[in-house]
Amino acid sequence: MKRRKWMLLLQMAAVLALATGLAAPVQAAEVDTARGTSLTIAFAEDDAADVQKSIVADLSRGGVRQFDAELYRVGSYTADGSLITEPDFAELDLENVVAEALAAYEKQQQEAEANPTPTPAATETPAEPTPQPTPDNGHIPGSVWQGVWDEKAAQAVKLIQQNRLEPATTVQINYETCTDTTARYTGTAGNLVCGMYLVRLPALNGAAYRYSAKDYLVSVPYNASLDLSMPQTQPDVWEYEVTSYPKLDRHSYPSPDPTPTPRPTLEPDEENTPATPGIGPWHLPKTGDSSQPLLWLVLMLAAGAGLILVLVKKHKENGGQKK
Repeated sequence: MKRRKWMLLLQMAAVLALATGLAAPVQAAEVDTARGTSLTIAFAEDDAADVQKSIVADLSRGGVRQFDAELYRVGSYTADGSLITEPDFAELDLENVVAEALAAYEKQQQEAEANPTPTPAATETPAEPTPQPTPDNGHIPGSVWQGVWDEKAAQAVKLIQQNRLEPATTVQINYETCTDTTARYTGTAGNLVCGMYLVRLPALNGAAYRYSAKDYLVSVPYNASLDLSMPQTQPDVWEYEVTSYPKLDRHSYPSPDPTPTPRPTLEPDEENTPATPGIGPWHLPKTGDSSQPLLWLVLMLAAGAGLILVLVKKHKENGGQKK
């Protein structure tokens, strides 16, 4: 049984998986490398989920009408269907990605055997165990392939940032009204070289939320028969016009700082407020001057009156002398 299992694994290593739409073929039907290819990136209100509908509506309310997606070619196809890693992304080693995925699956199986799930208490009618996808029934769990391709995408992003690599091309994504009640964001890049592309979308600001998309890999052209997360029933045919539907994650905006509560205004209280001499019961701001202003006013008036008396007396004396 073990030999049979490994024989099946070796047979499956002749092709590469497409996990959740991520094409990764190594060898399949011949590729028409001279044929024009295209990649359409889209998300629409009627894609399926209500969440997707709300995303389109929220972005529209936020004033988002167009944005650019970046495409980086990390691998190229040869005429015989082989995928060759581009020199700038040599660390991805796409030629051996099948072996990596099979090793990841084998590790998952070993960990499951080492840490078995506790058997639930027996019941009168025990539930039938859910069959798990294994190489013995024709495919490997999509989560394993997805994990491998997520790692490859993260590696590619790291290389782009470290080496300041430029995208092979960009796709302008535009807001379009489909009908009176539905709308979508879509854009197409044409005349692409046959290969594997990393798609990068910018952060987007909606009216109520912010959105981000995980960088992901997509094959142009796409061969559905190479999706090993599903039973191998699809024809070995390349599709040269590919549509990709990125998943957007929603984030809340930061909460604004709370408005400080104003201090209450104190009303004057004649009974409880000690009176300031000559002023009344009102509180006055402290200025550091502890002198009595009323006293100074009285002194100024007295000095003025004395000066007037002196002047009047002197005037009278001068008048008496003239006579």
